[in-house]
Order: sequence, then structure tokens, then C-alpha cells
Amino acid sequence: MKSPIPPAFKFFWLLLASWLAGCQAPVVHVNVLKAPEFDEANQYKVFSVRPFAGSNGAQLARDIDAALAGNRVAGQALVRTIPFDTLGAAARSGKTGAGGADAIVSGEVNESTWSDQAQNREEQECAVHGDKKKLLGLIKECKQYRTVMRYCTQRTARYAVTLRVVDARDQRTVWGKNLAHAVDDTACQHESSKTLKPGSELLGTAYSMVMNEIRTALVATEQSVPVKLMDKADGLSDAGQTTFKGAVAFAKEGRMDRACDLFGQLFEQHKQSVALTYSMGLCQEAHGRLFEATELYKTADALTQAPNALISEALSRVSLHVKDANKVRGAMAQTAAPSAAKPSSIQDEALSAAQKAQIQGEHRVALVIGNARYRSIPALRNSVNDALDMEGALKSKGFEVIRVTDGSREQMTQAVRSFELKLKENSTALIFYAGHGVQARGVN
Repeated sequence: MKSPIPPAFKFFWLLLASWLAGCQAPVVHVNVLKAPEFDEANQYKVFSVRPFAGSNGAQLARDIDAALAGNRVAGQALVRTIPFDTLGAAARSGKTGAGGADAIVSGEVNESTWSDQAQNREEQECAVHGDKKKLLGLIKECKQYRTVMRYCTQRTARYAVTLRVVDARDQRTVWGKNLAHAVDDTACQHESSKTLKPGSELLGTAYSMVMNEIRTALVATEQSVPVKLMDKADGLSDAGQTTFKGAVAFAKEGRMDRACDLFGQLFEQHKQSVALTYSMGLCQEAHGRLFEATELYKTADALTQAPNALISEALSRVSLHVKDANKVRGAMAQTAAPSAAKPSSIQDEALSAAQKAQIQGEHRVALVIGNARYRSIPALRNSVNDALDMEGALKSKGFEVIRVTDGSREQMTQAVRSFELKLKENSTALIFYAGHGVQARGVN
């Protein structure tokens, strides 16, 4: 039998672990778009969920249907669902007709149970106390230990399913995965105040964890991810250090708006600070501006004399998020794009150039920005007129034009996002900008 570990040493290691945890970089959470785990999911826009085999398989199918139909990204549904029992015989047999599904979700519930198991174990407790000898004012000295038996019960709930996605057109299985989660709880006889959680509650938790995996596998989701802060800044005065620490404190409390205001005030005068440049990148990332975040992280990396783990992690993380965001926005554009109805003849001279382009399978879209008036730099004479002229010329060539003149940052950001949503695989896209080119906070 192993030698018992005296409580004083247990307390010491707990104290050391707590101290080390306090030395770790503080963490904030930012929301990001995550593409479906199933890479080909974006090509399917209409799902139908077949009742799963096994215990409560019909209920699982209904919950998956509701999760798919209710999922939204930026308020937009990326997929829709059709109840499986309403599909016609042609759709069920793999011949998708009008209103049929693109993909069928099916599978089996392999396990949905909970059980109790005895967990009797030996522990050491103090049998003879010595004089009260304080260690950090908390621990008494123990002269002799004794072995006691603890009678405990562990309750474990398990939920496991096999998930498959079948192409409704040819009944080919295109993706599958086994999903399983176990949740447990333990109570011992000597812990009179502790009672075991009901098995149904534990099973419900395991079920929810599996459902979350199914949702992230099939559709795009908005997820919260932990990101580490730099809590020590380089190159700042005492007053600057105080402001920086205040910003970090706001960030740790979830007040990124206030934290970023303080980081921004310092950054204007300390653009060579690695920590401040990294923090500004984190602010851009928290607001979903991944391009700006990438540029700032790259600048912070260039300012360092040796590899920095937080910066390397940030560059890798944002690169993945950009790829996911592009996939999701592409799916959103396809879902939002209206289908153009074809007239009887494309020779009709009354058709506009834009209509002809749509009929011929080409989609033309342009973003036109013209800014002349600025708050802190001289106004320009011709940029707005240039933008208006360009808009007219592009429309005559069949382009759908999104135009912004003398726009605020928010208006231009919204225009860029609207432009992204309109892009499709067959799009011809053009961006025209007339205005000042300036550097803000070290970024062009």
C-alpha cells in the first residue's frame, strides 16, 4: 500500500497549484464563426431527418430537425428542413422531386442508459493530533494516521449514437460519425450533505452534449473561444502601466469595449509596444474584423526579437477562423441569392444588361466607395463624383452595384459584408474605391 500523503503536504500542493494558476495569462472569450465539421455540408441546403433506430430515436430525430431549422448565423438560416414523413415516394427512394430534400440524416441510438457502481476506497485520516502547530495559520500537526474505508456510489449516464448523412439523390452515404458522451456523479456515506444527481438529469446532460456535436457537425455555428491576454506591457511609463492593467482588468470581466478604448488610447503613443499591438489585434478579433486582427498580430510578431507563443497561437487561430468565415459566408451568399427566372427568349431587346447577364449564368456585382469629406484630413474634390460615374458605367454593363459615399466605418463595413453575401461561384466581382489612403494605428 502506498504511503499516505499528510494533509499538510496536500495543502501545500493545492496552494502551489493555485499560485501557478494565478501566473497563467488571463483569458477572454471571443465569438467566432465555425464552419460545419462535415466539409461537404455546405452543398446541401435542404435536410430531412429520418427517425433514428433505437431508444427514443423518433425524439432524437425531432430535436435534430429543430436544431437544423432553428440555426441562424447573423440572423440568416443556412438550411431548411422537410419532415421525413412528408417526403414523397420519389424522394424516399432517392429520386429528388420538387420540394424534396438534398440530404437525409439518419442513424441509430446505440446507448441511452444510466447505472450505479460501488466505489469503495481506502483513505487516510488523522487518528492522533499533536499540539496545535500552525502552518500558514491553517494546518494542525498530526502524529498518527489511520486507514478508513469510504463507501461511495458512482452514478454514470451514457448516451451514444451513430450519425450518417445520405445524399438524397443517389442514396450514397457521404459522411458518418460515432458520437458518445458519459456524465457521472459520486456520493459517499460520510458526506451526509451530498446526494447523487438523478440518473435522468445526468442522461439529459450527456444527450445535450451529443446534440451539440451533431449541430456543429452539420451546420455553421457561432462559438465562443478562449483567447489569452498579455497582462504585462513593454515600453510604458508608470502611468501607462496603470492604464494597461486597468484595460486588462476590464477585459477579464468581459468588458472588451472599455478595455479596447484604453488599449487604443495607449497605442496611439506606443506603437512599438508588442503587448499593445497584440492587444489591439485581440480587440479587432473580438469585433469580428479578422483581416485587421491578422495585420496587427503580424506587426506584433515583427516587433519581437524571439518567437512569442501567444502571437504564434493568435496567427494560427485567426488563419483558421478566416477560412471558416469564408466558407460560412459563401454558404450564406448561396442561400440568400435569389434564383433568376428565365424569360421565353434571351433575344428580347427590352432586357436590361443585368437581366441578360443573369440569364447567361453570369452574376456581376460591384462595391463602389467614394469618400470626400474627412474629419481630420483635407477634403477631396472628385472622389464622390468618380464613384457616381463608376456606378452608372457598371450598371450599364449589367453589374449589381452596392455604393457608399462619405460613409462611416460602420456603413462601409456593412457594405463590404453585403458585397460578400452577394458573391457566388459564378460571380464577376469588382471593387472601386475613391478617397484618401491613410494609416491608422500602424495599419494601412
